[in-house]
Amino acid sequence: MLRLVSLASAIALGLAACAPTTQTTSASLLAGPPVPAVYQARTDTGPQGEPVNIPAVRAAYLTERNQRQQVAYNGPEDPGTIIVDPYARVLYYVTAPGVAMRYGVAVGRAGKGYSGTATIRRKQEWPDWRPTANMIRTEPELYSQFAGGLSGGLDNPLGSRALYLYEGGRDTYYR
Repeated sequence: MLRLVSLASAIALGLAACAPTTQTTSASLLAGPPVPAVYQARTDTGPQGEPVNIPAVRAAYLTERNQRQQVAYNGPEDPGTIIVDPYARVLYYVTAPGVAMRYGVAVGRAGKGYSGTATIRRKQEWPDWRPTANMIRTEPELYSQFAGGLSGGLDNPLGSRALYLYEGGRDTYYR
């Protein structure tokens, strides 16, 4: 399990509390379940200060597991700690003793091999992304096209925000 420490200010960039959903009408039943306000389309400020339109999250993705929700948490971590369970694909942000916000997250294959405690030493809005040399070497058909890197944007695998994990002062290359 990945444990990250002292992140209250980092979380404010990309994670927010759940918003209540709107009332269901017969017309909305035909259109599918409503998307809570926190997952609606929005405009953000891009890497060069330009407006970036971020589409709404598809309702089909918003299963109970994937939606942000406050849950009971019985771990020993202090408020401000982030715990990632890569096998359950969830992240817990401890907000108070015995309480956490739970978020569904994506975890790459390599992320399941990491165990330990890391500290967020860097936060980046609209980060650039570049595959590691090992990624290009082991799966060139997938990664060689990105060898020069990918600028921050909607097609970037890091998304609109990245938290850079360090262990013992060294970059782990986990984001």
